[in-house]
Amino acid sequence: MGIFNLEKDGFPKTLLMLVVTLLVSTGLCGLQWMYAMGPSGGSAMGILIPVGVIELVVMVGSATGIVVLSILWCVQTLYGRKHQKDEVERLFGNTDETKRDDER
Repeated sequence: MGIFNLEKDGFPKTLLMLVVTLLVSTGLCGLQWMYAMGPSGGSAMGILIPVGVIELVVMVGSATGIVVLSILWCVQTLYGRKHQKDEVERLFGNTDETKRDDER
């Protein structure tokens, strides 16, 4: 059992999702800013401002989530290692499955 039921693969997947969300919202915010500064940008300001606020909220939420999740991942890794001293963590899983036929 991990923190917030995130298993070994849950942290990287969630972190990747937050990073992609941050990058997409930052890119959209930049495109929106370029459009707003262009020659026809003044006419669309009524729709650009609310969408820009939503993008800023998503960027702040993603950045906060990245920081919090990174800290939780480190704490969970340290906490898990302390209480699982008997288990040996293997890079490629069970050794019987990874051995070649001539080694068995």
